[in-house]
Amino acid sequence: MYRRSFTLVELVVVMLMVFALAALALQRFGTISYRTQCAAAATTVRHIQEKIVEQWLYKGKYPDTIEGNWFADGQLPENPLVHNPAAAVQVDATGDTSKVHPNAKVYVAGSGATDTAFWYNPANGMVRARVPDAGSTADTLKLYNYVNHCKASSLAEVTQAVAIEP
Repeated sequence: MYRRSFTLVELVVVMLMVFALAALALQRFGTISYRTQCAAAATTVRHIQEKIVEQWLYKGKYPDTIEGNWFADGQLPENPLVHNPAAAVQVDATGDTSKVHPNAKVYVAGSGATDTAFWYNPANGMVRARVPDAGSTADTLKLYNYVNHCKASSLAEVTQAVAIEP
């Protein structure tokens, strides 16, 4: 009786196909994970902005800082895009009510002011999340606008024609 078995070439081809499919699946999973982080960052910004508006409604003015005790777990939420466990906030001290964006929108670890996950302007109550470099200026700007629910026209823009009031 003749018994047929697989050749080494056939086994290698099948293994390569399995590895290729696994690589595609992992790449797709990584894309989904990044999109989830972007959506979580956008939700965090909206949540912090709501807490600022609550303080404005309660006290009649914007708070000088963002307090961790406003949130359920007693600390400021993290920005999932920058992996800064401190969840630090840079408070803008200019007093400029037309300033609705930070000078530096891109998070840079270990760089001082841009090593903070968020930026806050107490003169108008605006909060923004810093974002990582997305590879190109256009992609980084697109990410910044998505996460912060805004329409900045460039990474250098710091003011807007009309400040947003609650």
